Formats: sequence, structure tokens, C-alpha cells
Amino acid sequence: MAETIRKELNWMGNTLNKGEWIKNCNKLILRRDIWILAYEQVYQKQVTESDVQKMDVIISKLANMFQQLQRKNYIMYLNNTIFENRLLIEVVRIILMKIYEHYLKEYPIMKNEMEMIHYIKRTRKKVTWLCAGELNLQSSQINKRFIYQLRRNVKDELFILLVDRICKRAVDNKNKSNQALRSIYHLLVDISLIEWDALMSVSPHEVSSANFHPRYVSPTFYVRYKQHFICGYTSSKRMAKKHLEAMQYLKKWKFEHSGVYHWQTTLPFLDYTLRFNDKQNSSVLLSKSTVNRLITTYANLPSLSIKHRPQLINKTELEIIQVYNKELTSMAEKFFFIDNFYVFDKIRYFAKSSLIKTIACKRRSTSKKVTISLKNNEHQTLGVFYEKNGSRCWYGFITYRELRTIQFNKRKVKKTN
Repeated sequence: MAETIRKELNWMGNTLNKGEWIKNCNKLILRRDIWILAYEQVYQKQVTESDVQKMDVIISKLANMFQQLQRKNYIMYLNNTIFENRLLIEVVRIILMKIYEHYLKEYPIMKNEMEMIHYIKRTRKKVTWLCAGELNLQSSQINKRFIYQLRRNVKDELFILLVDRICKRAVDNKNKSNQALRSIYHLLVDISLIEWDALMSVSPHEVSSANFHPRYVSPTFYVRYKQHFICGYTSSKRMAKKHLEAMQYLKKWKFEHSGVYHWQTTLPFLDYTLRFNDKQNSSVLLSKSTVNRLITTYANLPSLSIKHRPQLINKTELEIIQVYNKELTSMAEKFFFIDNFYVFDKIRYFAKSSLIKTIACKRRSTSKKVTISLKNNEHQTLGVFYEKNGSRCWYGFITYRELRTIQFNKRKVKKTN
């Protein structure tokens, strides 16, 4: 059964590659076997009889909805919860991925910022000028461009109406807790920007020679993650700037960019600063602004004063230290791939000072007395003793060496994968 549905999905991709319309996607959604495939991908286990019965209920509701739509009754009578159903979203995602698999593989589109950073580091394309930018697309624009792209390839109004409703829910809930909607939102962004990706690999003069000088150039290097992109040029700086201006004028694409930088300087991008040591190797540094933003949790940098955290005072001292350790650990795990990891020594210093001041506020004591008290152990580091299962245990504030160990282990796991 699973093989049959996979063959049909492959047939959809082949149909699009031949330049033909894709039809009857709504019938594919009503197939039980594609729901079983979605279930196995989401939950990583075999489907049970009770799960199949729940799938049949949703499939029946969708079939009734499609019948209403065929009668030109465009009132979506289903409640919003069904459009947030995890399996329905996964079924739609599987179909969309198969439809646009060829397009998404044709251009360097990354799944996350870490993957994009690694792609930039290992690229060997020789460019002279680099530019980092971000497309300014509102939620309504993402939905509009996605449906426009879908109508160019799919001739199935029932499927398009269903996907449009899920798309609107995903765009509205992109920052909320629904993991399924957040996951498909990234796919919707990638599909809506297919036209942009194609334009960035073609000179604007080739698209509309009436409006542009024939000497405009296209980037020789391009990579994108969601609405963030980096492009590189081998031409002059003036021609690179003119290409970016032409792109904004050509299709009314609105984007902000950092400016055009020479490869021998640094390029600001997201939370990082890219430094190209030569035309083959590059390093990724955590930017100064990002470091300062991380430190603001623990200190006020303009006034050089340490912050205490009143919301933690009602916790035990062990729980307070655990909160700080968890924050520093998550930072180290998120930014493990940066080349200036030593900045975490500075971040840890401010976190330690904030920890001491918070505990001092809890004890109504001074920071000096708290420091002496917390270091009064054989480890000679900040920590507290606590009782566990009748035994006396010690828990300490995380050290810079331990943060380095986290970075090393994350990099080791990344290399093995």
C-alpha cells in the first residue's frame, strides 16, 4: 500500500517536470494509504486500528466538504481545528513537497541558519562582492504568492481551496505553539519565493530588456534560508549595486540588504559576522551586537551595572543556579559552530555576576559574602550542597571548560551525521 502511494507521488513530480498540469490532488487526499504514510512519518511507529478509525472520520469530513465545494457552496463549514490537524497538515506537506521537489532542489535553499552557515563556509565559488539581505514579505503577501505559484502548476480548485485555508492558518500561527503549522509555514515561504530564486540566477536584462541596460549581471553565488539570502558577484561593485536596484524595480520585490561588501572584509548576516580569510575558506563569528544582546539578560552594558533577577528570588538557590546553567547550555548548543566561541567566557562572566547578585538579594546579603559562601567547597567554584535520596550532593555553576565540552560534542555529532 505504501509503495503504491509513493509511485503516485513520484508520478506527480514527473508530470510537473514534463510541463503538464497536476490534477485530482483532492482525490489523493481522500486516500487512506497517504494518511497512514503521514502517520508513520510524524509519529515514527506503526498505525493502530483506532488511529485508522480517527483518520476515516477526518477523511469523511473532507469528502463532505469537497462535495459542498463542487456544488459551488464556498462556505467552509469545518471548524478551524481540523485545519490544524497534524496529520492533515503532514498529508498536504507530502503532496506539496513532491510537487515542488524539483524546484526546491534546483536552488540552494537551506532548512535552517546553521545549515546555511555551513554551506557558506564550505563553498568554493570565487566572488569579489557579497551582499546579505532579507525579503520584506507580509503574511498576506506570502499567502498570495504561494497560491499564485500553486495555480501555475496545479489544476485542482478543491485542493487549492483546502491548501489556501491551511496556508492562512499557518501564516497566522507561525510564531505560536502549533508545531505542525510552524513546520509547513517554512515550506510555504520556500514555495512562494521560487520565482525570486529563479530571478536571482538570471540577469534582469534577460527578463525585461526594455527597462534595463544590457550590461547588468546576475550573482555567481546565491543561497537562501527562509526570507534571508546572501548573493555574491564577480563584477564591479557598481554593477552589483545596479543589479540589486534592478531586482527591486523588476518585480516590486521589497528587501533590505546590508550593502555590498568586498570579500576581504566582514559581512554581517543574522546574528553572525562572516569573515572570508581567503576565497576558499571563511569563518563565522558571533556578531558584537548579538553578544551584547545575550549579555543584556545579565547586565546593563551602557551603565556597566549587573542585574539581579527578581523573578528568581522565590526559587531555591539550587534552582537559581540550574536556571543560569540551562540558559548558558542552550546558548552553547545553539551557537556551537561559531569560530569565536571564546565570547562565551565573557557572557559567562556576566551571568556569574548576575547569579551572585540574585542570590545576595535573596539572602539580603552582599555579593562578596555570597561569593565566599558559594565557593566554600572542595571544588573552589560557585555551587551549593543539597540532599538527594538521603545523601549530600553538590551542584556547581557551569564552567567555561564545560561549555567548551558541549561545543566539542555537538561538533562531533554534526561530523558523524
